[in-house]
Amino acid sequence: WLSIAYVVFFVLMLSLGAKKLESYVLPIFPMVDALAAVGLMATLCWLATRWRYRWAKGKRVKPLTILYGLSAGIIFLTSFLWLRLAPYYATYFNPLLGGVSAAMRIFVFGGGEGLDMAADYLNQQENARNLVVATPYHDSVFRYYFEGTSEPVGRKHWAGSWLMADYVIGYFSYTQRNLPSPTVVKFLDALEPEYVANINGTDYARVYKVPPLVTDKVPPISHPVTETLGDEVVFLGYDLATNPATSGGEIELTLYWQRKRPLDTDYSVSVRLLNGVGHVWGAQDSGPIEGLMPTSRWEQGMVIADRRLLPVWPGTPPGVYQIAVSMYDSTTMHELEPADEDLLLGPVRIVRGDWTAPPQPQHEVGANLDNKVRLLGYDMDGLPQPGGTLHLTLYWEALLSPDDNYTVFVHVVGEDGQIWGQRDSQPVTGFYPTSRWIEGELVRDQYDVPIRKKAPPGVYYLIVGMYQADNGQRLPVLSEEGTIVGDSVDLGTLWLGAP
Repeated sequence: WLSIAYVVFFVLMLSLGAKKLESYVLPIFPMVDALAAVGLMATLCWLATRWRYRWAKGKRVKPLTILYGLSAGIIFLTSFLWLRLAPYYATYFNPLLGGVSAAMRIFVFGGGEGLDMAADYLNQQENARNLVVATPYHDSVFRYYFEGTSEPVGRKHWAGSWLMADYVIGYFSYTQRNLPSPTVVKFLDALEPEYVANINGTDYARVYKVPPLVTDKVPPISHPVTETLGDEVVFLGYDLATNPATSGGEIELTLYWQRKRPLDTDYSVSVRLLNGVGHVWGAQDSGPIEGLMPTSRWEQGMVIADRRLLPVWPGTPPGVYQIAVSMYDSTTMHELEPADEDLLLGPVRIVRGDWTAPPQPQHEVGANLDNKVRLLGYDMDGLPQPGGTLHLTLYWEALLSPDDNYTVFVHVVGEDGQIWGQRDSQPVTGFYPTSRWIEGELVRDQYDVPIRKKAPPGVYYLIVGMYQADNGQRLPVLSEEGTIVGDSVDLGTLWLGAP
């Protein structure tokens, strides 16, 4: 009973901990084995004395013989389940307790199993002795099997070092723990492995060919530019893999960088999708190669191929856009200024995309304008003040294909009924008039509303609607029953502070 209490207490305390590794449970194995042996012997002795003597092929068989025979049979049957996995015995998990699938949910496991299989695969590659492979357990397991050069990849090593290797190995226990970093795990998961070492239904080791993202020579670039940023970094050009792109989709592009002088700062890269008036329709910010190659680690002559996926926000109207690229210090927000002009890439053409995933506005409205369009909601950025600008994003749904070009009005109205801020224009600053909308289409529409300098601080009302430019007739706002409830939509109140 003391032995059972020891096992139960040890497992209980281990389960309360946040970190769970398979090796942590090893101290209970001798006690569990001893308990199992005692239970097995006691059970078989009880059966043998109960059966007394039994006949076997005309001869009497003693209970001790029965005991040995049953013990050997039980041990053989249970041992076969894990002996079949030789020499990877640690990959066996008791199927009565859920097997591998349960183990994946409970604790971290894998101490190098399958790395020998990965090494055998790589040894078969051409010029294997000259290959460089980044791998977990490189010093304790992998280097004993691999003919080439192995480099470590782990928490104590820079996560971006593997980018300069020929191959990198993703390991199961590292994936469970998001090592060497969540960004690396996500990056590798997006790649297709060349080889997978599968043992007992689990992919222990995956061999990936490292994409040529870091080189010592300038590769062919489809759009060479050569622009210096802040006399520190040279932008060599870009490749545009996606053109046209779809609204709600992504733009795949590769930016090419090279350092001009030694860098002490880890800069971030900003990528923005802009229309003709500078409104943003998609944004993505991160360090080079998703933060895996910090600028402070760049060496002289090193060329960085910075692959990026720029999201195109749902509801982005079809048309021609450009991509603005900049590099900045995320701690101070200081931007490296281009030597000549702003980096604008493109043009990029956006076409209608999948409307089954509608945008999610900050504020839902759902106002019906004459059964022609519906105002789904809006976003409002910044803290407006007298003399400032209110940035408003409206989300429209075309209930039919309008024949006319309607004008949108946005009014900031004081409690006295006076208009202190106003912007009237066709949707998307005139670039996407309503006559081009089709039934069911979702349109993202942005407005910069100037506030008059003399507007007194206080509460104001934000009013939105549509009208016909030729006669000023507003579209009526309808209730769910179809009755007219007004000719504008009240988006609520806002507070104008002191300038």
